[in-house]
Amino acid sequence: MKDDFPILSGDISWQEKAACLGYYHKTGEDLFFPPDNPGGPKQGIGIKGEAVRIRKARQVCLSCPVRLRCLEFAIVNGCSGFWGGTTDGERKKIVREQAAREQGSEEAA
Repeated sequence: MKDDFPILSGDISWQEKAACLGYYHKTGEDLFFPPDNPGGPKQGIGIKGEAVRIRKARQVCLSCPVRLRCLEFAIVNGCSGFWGGTTDGERKKIVREQAAREQGSEEAA
């Protein structure tokens, strides 16, 4: 099974503790993946407006006991959608800022 998804790496048992686990099935709202994402469900009540969808997803993530682990997983594996309380764009910014800090540290040394 792991060979079917070679990009995914690491232990994912933390997902069993995620606040979002089963959220779609409980509410019918697909907060964590935009409608055009091929990995996300296409049915359900839906959320009108990207800002509202992101705000609601962030509310779920703020109380999540594994939010930082989720964020790390998404960054390492290049996941799309809403992970660890962040959007794709926010994670890209985190990666750029981290790379800049690391480059600055190397130049200072």
